[in-house]
Amino acid sequence: TANKTASAADFLRARVSAGPYVLISRGIFLFDTSALTAGATISAGVFSLCANGTAVANADSGNWDLVSVTPSTDTNIVVGDYSLLGTTFLATSMALSSFTSTDGTYNDLTLNASGISNISKTANSKFGCRSSRDTSNTAATGDNSARCYFSEQTGTSADPKIVITYTVAVATARNMSNLLL
Repeated sequence: TANKTASAADFLRARVSAGPYVLISRGIFLFDTSALTAGATISAGVFSLCANGTAVANADSGNWDLVSVTPSTDTNIVVGDYSLLGTTFLATSMALSSFTSTDGTYNDLTLNASGISNISKTANSKFGCRSSRDTSNTAATGDNSARCYFSEQTGTSADPKIVITYTVAVATARNMSNLLL
């Protein structure tokens, strides 16, 4: 669940505003992955955001970075969580020029080893989105942004999502009749 009051908003942005000001937006996404259970072995994962039809701004040829985040709680994103987005990449970054902004189209990032290990088997999994200009602490020279739907959008067909490939070990029964003496 993304904690936004609007149903669609920037999930990342780095832009120069009037005067010496810079606007930076970040996205935090929480997913309840506790149904996996502690016995699951995760082999792959894909993080996806659904575009809302707003054109991507890419003045600096930037990227969408999926990064680690440690929000203060697992259930309610607050302003203070803004500074808790990390710089550990959880997937290969996507060039904003590759982000498909067509309304209703999902954009996917395949998780790397850090992203897979970031998935909690017993609680919420936490992911952050940043502009590469923000992640690298490089000043923007123009507008760099992309917009997506958040979970507050009516229905669930455009919600942020994570698809996890995993297995759970199955206990096998032993034939005890061969052990009788």
